[in-house]
Amino acid sequence: MKMFRKVLLWIFVALISLGQLQRIEFNQYNIAIYIHDVFICLWITQLLFTNPFRFILFIKDYLKTEKKVQLFFSLATLSLLINLIQNSDITSVIYFLRLITYILFGFSISFLVKNKKIEAEYLRFQIFCIGLFSLFLGFIQFIYIKDTRFLSILGWDDHYARLISTYFDPGFTGVIFLLTLLIGLTSTYLQNKKIQFIMLLTFLWGIILTFSRASYLATIVSFSILFLSQFSIDKKIIKKFSIGLFLFIIMVIIAPKPFGEGVNLLRTSTINARANSLTQQLKILNPQTILLGNGPYSQKNSLNYYIDKKTEIIIPSHSRVPDNIFINVLLSTGIFGLLLFIVLLIKWGHKLKQKNIFIYAGFIGILVHTQFNSSLIQPFIFLILLSAIASYKNN
Repeated sequence: MKMFRKVLLWIFVALISLGQLQRIEFNQYNIAIYIHDVFICLWITQLLFTNPFRFILFIKDYLKTEKKVQLFFSLATLSLLINLIQNSDITSVIYFLRLITYILFGFSISFLVKNKKIEAEYLRFQIFCIGLFSLFLGFIQFIYIKDTRFLSILGWDDHYARLISTYFDPGFTGVIFLLTLLIGLTSTYLQNKKIQFIMLLTFLWGIILTFSRASYLATIVSFSILFLSQFSIDKKIIKKFSIGLFLFIIMVIIAPKPFGEGVNLLRTSTINARANSLTQQLKILNPQTILLGNGPYSQKNSLNYYIDKKTEIIIPSHSRVPDNIFINVLLSTGIFGLLLFIVLLIKWGHKLKQKNIFIYAGFIGILVHTQFNSSLIQPFIFLILLSAIASYKNN
């Protein structure tokens, strides 16, 4: 059974690495699912058949000690039901159920690791391989399919000469590279210094080729945490960090930059676009939204379509939530849900810092990144982060 689960997790690794290539659209219902969603449902079902009482008790014991988590999800469920009654927004319910399923998957990994049904170190190596495979596919895409602007017809942002890999978004791709790199650095399978150095340079080069400034910022913040946590502030650490920062800047400078707005690191168009979208989303604030929110993944919270200014054609967008995570939580659960969410983030951050500094650095990096891309709850990033956290016992 242990070997069987290893094989299943390799299937999971392959599916996540394929990213949007395993996406299935149901346009008539305005929803999309991934093949990995089906895999996760089957995984949880199998576990419930083999260890139903122990697994349910495991979750119950966790929730007993996490009253704030219970309260937060109670608020989210209440706002979701109100949204369903008022707007018949079934799609929001489906996406919320998917989120719950992902969380249950995280619980299942934690349960199996704790009961030694999954080897934690090997699991972390598998999670790292998600980034490795995605990086390899990303380099192939960057070499052979530089112009990915045709994807805008399908509702994705148009990009030219940027590494988007299989996730079709340079921002999400960059933070996935960062997170899996940090997980790889914790793996006992990858402790050779030469391997780590090559791995570091290769992944950093992949992050740089995304030309995602949010990913650059997240990378700098994460590695700053690593440096400052392991050493006292003295001349040696300042020198080491300065050299690392200098090399990162040099790599950014020498990265190929043909014409186009996307590779211009001084561009303001994306900043203006995000500011405009957030302004539009904040305009929907009313007493009910402030108090209870509109429900997670509510149609009210999203800008599902945007208008091409040149052609005035309405083009579909795959964005279901606001770019900023705090605006998203505010619109979804109201002011009390937002305050609870902030308290939980601080609490979880503190626990992760005690558990493993690399996972903590990745978590903080994602929080930085999620101010611009709402990446914390992006399906691929969320699953990778949950799996990494669940690989530690008693997390």
